[in-house]
Amino acid sequence: MRNTFSTTDMDAIRRQHEKWCRANDVDPNGPTGIEMAIKLLASYKPERKQARQEKDSTV
Repeated sequence: MRNTFSTTDMDAIRRQHEKWCRANDVDPNGPTGIEMAIKLLASYKPERKQARQEKDSTV
């Protein structure tokens, strides 16, 4: 299991967080937004993202 995130990983997590906050009318820097950011970091699966990118590049 990796203990670090790449810049690409962090950008993906940030976009996911911003999208969730907009959809739920939540301040990204407020308690609920921060809690969600932590959950997104904990649940992020870079392997799944990489597999999807590889699949997309072969189509």
